[in-house]
Amino acid sequence: MELKLKFYADLESRVPDTTLLTTNTSSLPITPISEALEKPERFAAFHFNGITRLVDVMSAPDTAPEMLTRLEKFARAIKLIPITLKKDVPAYLANNIVIARMQEALLLVSNGCASIEDVDRSMGLVQDYIPPFAQMDRVGLDVIRDILLERGQRTGDQSTVEAAAFVATYVESGKLGTKSGKGFYSYPNPSWENEAFLEGL
Repeated sequence: MELKLKFYADLESRVPDTTLLTTNTSSLPITPISEALEKPERFAAFHFNGITRLVDVMSAPDTAPEMLTRLEKFARAIKLIPITLKKDVPAYLANNIVIARMQEALLLVSNGCASIEDVDRSMGLVQDYIPPFAQMDRVGLDVIRDILLERGQRTGDQSTVEAAAFVATYVESGKLGTKSGKGFYSYPNPSWENEAFLEGL
């Protein structure tokens, strides 16, 4: 956060007053950044979701309403779907739901209740979407670890910290997901993409 505060203070001093300032942070609260600016009314979050066309447009306490409108129009102009949040919600809407699902999946595996494959197989049979461990591989296990650590420290939820520790064991061994060729699955051609995966074959 300290680095971001310094960055935005420097950025604000270099751009015209009409320039909109945004952040794409995944899980950090944006209010501290807003409070450090001389003109907080032109600051908001504009968070790209790398897997879908969704983009979060989130207000800080002093964000001007017209700025949110401009960001919503910009999102539609670049063929994205804006989801507007009127308050500072760390991790936004979809991410909070997705992270909760990922956390439960991690706890089921780390506690020895089920295998990675069976968790993803069960979700694939329930709904036609990317299963949680496969999705974490796509996001990057180092990113997932950092998000869970920040969430655990912010909420005091020990189970979140435990989930982060489980992911950290993969990160420390160089398994970062698709970008490193190995995470919870091996790439290319991970087993969960095979038609026989849901059948357990």
